[in-house]
Amino acid sequence: MRTEIGPFRSPAAGGDQRRAYEEWGIAPDYTGRALPLIELQIRNQSLKEMARTLAEFQIDNPDCNPEAIRKEILQFLNEIVHADGEFDEKEELAVEAVEREFSAVLSTQAQLMRKAGHYSSQVATVVQSGASAVADRTQSALGSLRGRLLGKKDD
Repeated sequence: MRTEIGPFRSPAAGGDQRRAYEEWGIAPDYTGRALPLIELQIRNQSLKEMARTLAEFQIDNPDCNPEAIRKEILQFLNEIVHADGEFDEKEELAVEAVEREFSAVLSTQAQLMRKAGHYSSQVATVVQSGASAVADRTQSALGSLRGRLLGKKDD
């Protein structure tokens, strides 16, 4: 039994689970259980959205080698589209769309912009917590000063 994902067949489904294990170390039990869940999640996503999400995941995870993964995925997609001995225009456009999304997301500028966005949100969080601490201390100091001033008037 093979599993369809959109117009593509999943290489890890059915008899090809051994390949997923041999090439990627993904256990057949895991593959058999995970693929139906993955298929449900991606059913309403476009190929471009899936490619963009995967490329963003690579940028966000420092242990990934985006260029190596990109090369492997494109090679794998080309194997899939040539498997039946035919390579039609739809398949060619699909592979090109994935390649364009990877290129756009994995470009140096896009990576820098994404990392800058992450860092700026971290800085904003630190500044916000720092400002909150300063406000609390200021309020405490003003309260203490007010108490001293009011205490001196009574003397």
